[in-house]
Amino acid sequence: VAALLAARYGQQNDYRLICGNMVKRFRDSQDPNELHLVAWNCVLAPSAVDDMQPVIDMAEQLITQAPNERRGLQTKGAVLYRVGQYERALETLQRLDAADENADTSSVCTKYLLAMTHQQLQHTVEAKQTLAEAVARHEKVGTYEQLTQGGRVYWHPKLTLDLYQKEAQSLIGGERNE
Repeated sequence: VAALLAARYGQQNDYRLICGNMVKRFRDSQDPNELHLVAWNCVLAPSAVDDMQPVIDMAEQLITQAPNERRGLQTKGAVLYRVGQYERALETLQRLDAADENADTSSVCTKYLLAMTHQQLQHTVEAKQTLAEAVARHEKVGTYEQLTQGGRVYWHPKLTLDLYQKEAQSLIGGERNE
């Protein structure tokens, strides 16, 4: 949660410190939940850590443990995007986008990552189209009612989606959904 809040509020030094500490502490973990949480927190914003190799390794281990699990694919796609491996990121994210949806991942998040990946590959039309799809989906799932379950508010997905939306729209262009 600390990394998400630091990223959300633009506290880059804090974000990097938190991510660096998580990677050091959990780099040898075999627990899929720990691997996912550390790797995912390290892709919420650019430049989470100087050496992304341990984060890449964590994402790869998630895929090795469960090759078709959506959260592993989403994490791997995001990691590949962050390290500039855009072709591989595109392949992974498209595979995820075509898979059946479940509660472990957000299709909106996947769309934002796909849009940014297309933009980095200079697929301008696809980037803008995918960004528009992401924003439209975000408007449907980003409401208070959609982010509550059993009386609890799940604000972390909202913050994550807002982060990716801001980054995608900054990279590609377009109006921000507030």
